[in-house]
Amino acid sequence: MTLPSRSTRWLDAFARLQTSAKIIAILSLALMPLGIIALLASLQTTRTADEQRRAELRIAATEASRKLATELSTDIFTLRQALQSIDAQADNRETCLRAGALLRAHGAGSVRFALFGASSTAICSSTSLSVSRPPTLLSNADVTLARADENLDMIVPSATGSSVAVVRYAPATIARFARPEGYGVPYRLTIEIEGSPLVVIDRSSSDFLGRTEDASLPVGVGNMTLSMSVASAPYGAAEALLAFLPLLMWASAAAVGFYVVDRLLIRPLKILRGTVSSYEPGSARRVLAGTPAVEIRELESSFTAYADRLAEREREVEGALTNQVRLTREVHHRVKNNLQVIASLISLHARDSVSPEAADAYASIQRRVDALAIVHRNHYAELEANSGIDARSLLSELVANFRANARIDGETPAITLAAVPIHVSQDIATPLAFLFTELAEASLLTDAKAPIAVSLVRETPDLARFTISSVALSAERLVNRSAFRIVEGLARQLRAPLERNDARTSFSISVPVTSENTDAA
Repeated sequence: MTLPSRSTRWLDAFARLQTSAKIIAILSLALMPLGIIALLASLQTTRTADEQRRAELRIAATEASRKLATELSTDIFTLRQALQSIDAQADNRETCLRAGALLRAHGAGSVRFALFGASSTAICSSTSLSVSRPPTLLSNADVTLARADENLDMIVPSATGSSVAVVRYAPATIARFARPEGYGVPYRLTIEIEGSPLVVIDRSSSDFLGRTEDASLPVGVGNMTLSMSVASAPYGAAEALLAFLPLLMWASAAAVGFYVVDRLLIRPLKILRGTVSSYEPGSARRVLAGTPAVEIRELESSFTAYADRLAEREREVEGALTNQVRLTREVHHRVKNNLQVIASLISLHARDSVSPEAADAYASIQRRVDALAIVHRNHYAELEANSGIDARSLLSELVANFRANARIDGETPAITLAAVPIHVSQDIATPLAFLFTELAEASLLTDAKAPIAVSLVRETPDLARFTISSVALSAERLVNRSAFRIVEGLARQLRAPLERNDARTSFSISVPVTSENTDAA
């Protein structure tokens, strides 16, 4: 046994889907390349914007670091000139005035400073600055930076290390020194000294804690590092629309496709299916005249035309069946008339017979012909009602006819009938009529005075039992023993065993009843 491949199973599963699900699946596969392209384009646009923002940040951070280094270097040069004059024991007052003037000249007028000689007492200082002389080493003339709360202290020693200057910068002053020109993007600027950060500019927005771009550069003065942070390129409505464009395209295409297919195909087909399911001959009518699908309207027209042709064919078949029934009834009627003519001719010949034996033979033949005529007459009535031959009426007529014609040596047997109203087919009625006639004839020939009892009772919903009893039917008394062979042949036609009682005076057999009678019961 060959198992189906995976592709075959997928195709079978797809074929079992409803039309709407197939439309969504096909549209999804068709729009998937466009969605991937749009997504890659959106990612590339975001990546390009981030790279541009990163490059601009690096330029701005470089400019801020350069400007801050320039300003601090100018102040260092000014202070070292002042410290050199102090080491040369020049006029300290003049030195302080000149240093203050130079600091104010390059824009750092708000900077507070203090100059120390060899002693711990400041030679001169800003009025609002209270600071002690920092320790210095003669072998180290490097500039040192330190945090002073939220301010920045810059310690500048002289070349000999005997004098030292302390400058204190407020964050606003450092921000003025380091602010990049023409950079309009919200940013945060931080200086870091020995792991201690100090924010000097904070123009970030409220959502600045999101995705950011950072740049860090050494200033070149002491151990100071300048860090600058900006928010990454914003993810605006255009980018969001571009990212969600495949989903919007898929949803809109699926909605439009489903609406179109539902209106043009699925809904008209459902209406047409309902019309076909409830179709009855002669009831077809147009129900899809308003649908825009021309093919569906043509399908409906084809169905309507077929329904009309089918109704016409049914009328023709019904007419032909009516004619056939009429012809069959006519045949049975003619056969019944012919049998009655034959029975009349036999009766005429019996009257002209010269011997009693010949008259009895003619009478026996006449009774059999009458039995067959009675069957045809009842079958003629059955064609009228179309429900089968009424077995009780058939047996009643047979008994009445036998009672009227059965007379031997002036004796007529007493015949009784007890039958329930059931219906049988013609194939059952004919052998049943001959079975009664043969057994009644055998009883009559054996003993013309012996009474005959006939009964027909229901055994099951599908079977009835026919019984005929007479003491003349015992094997010891029976004159016409050939009747046994005829009766056994009739039993074979009825497809049932012929049973006898213990006294051997009765014959019984089961006969099937028609379905119409069973349903009625």
